[in-house]
Amino acid sequence: MEAADFIAEALERVRTSTLNAVTDLSQEEIGWRPDNQSNSTAFLVFHIFRTADSIFTRINPDQSPFWEAGNWSRRWTLPTPPADAEPAWSTGHGWTQEDLAAFEPPELEDLLGYGAAVQWRGLKQVRAMDAARLDEQANARATVAQSLLTAITHEAAHTGQIEYLLGLMRASAAS
Repeated sequence: MEAADFIAEALERVRTSTLNAVTDLSQEEIGWRPDNQSNSTAFLVFHIFRTADSIFTRINPDQSPFWEAGNWSRRWTLPTPPADAEPAWSTGHGWTQEDLAAFEPPELEDLLGYGAAVQWRGLKQVRAMDAARLDEQANARATVAQSLLTAITHEAAHTGQIEYLLGLMRASAAS
């Protein structure tokens, strides 16, 4: 198996796990938080997709993130960023509890549409990639391979959190 095929397969498998966890949820379910110190499923899905969009853009900086190109940044209501916010803030990185509380979950169908667009472009990039490209620097901190590994492990970790949250929600509803 070629490296690009292996990476594409890993990206597809982890996304399938994410989609299996959330596809049939109601709007109320994706917005549920066990307390005001916790993330919602909607936030975690948003964060997964925004981070992947950021990573795929870092790998191919000649392309605009779908977040901007697809007008997603204007379609959803995000909390107001702090004046000194880093660019990664728009991915949900560094959000405060107040930011999480102010996050208005988009409709699940819209959220999944954004994720599908990001995934489509990422897979297209990976499948067209020459193996030598994996060793190139994507930015000052990471190679292309390291960036893709981050996309995969980041989504897998947060999908586990989503599954845990949903278990808490179901247990809470049953009691």
